[in-house]
Amino acid sequence: GGLSTRVLGTSFNVQAYSELNKQVVSVQTGRVQVSRDDGENIVLEPNFQASFDVTSNKLTSRKTDGTLAAAWRDGKVVFQRAKADEIAFRLKQHYNIDLIYNESTYKNIEFSAVFSPKTPVEEIANTFSKIYDITYTIKDHRLYLE
Repeated sequence: GGLSTRVLGTSFNVQAYSELNKQVVSVQTGRVQVSRDDGENIVLEPNFQASFDVTSNKLTSRKTDGTLAAAWRDGKVVFQRAKADEIAFRLKQHYNIDLIYNESTYKNIEFSAVFSPKTPVEEIANTFSKIYDITYTIKDHRLYLE
């Protein structure tokens, strides 16, 4: 619900999960038209993405790396300007681990990285920790950000 996509080219990526408040369409090659239910639309060229924020009902576009957005097709764990809720979703999806964090502390973070599917969750947590200078602990299938 919220967006429809019309293909005007050949390769693109759609990220739309009910667990996340954001839907994202990224174009690698060709052109894609993204439209809201009310008729507002954006035509995306290669290396651009449209984001629809379900909470604010806002549709925006910006430059991106279309190849990076599609890396999940190769089994990679992809974080592309991921907010804390998306990081939590990806960790649960790939590692069956819950991310426990203070929402107000981490509301403005954006994490971009690509990991092999064989990357241990400890390595992902360590990378995140170094970038944001935070400490973490992992216990009982939970990753705690402090």
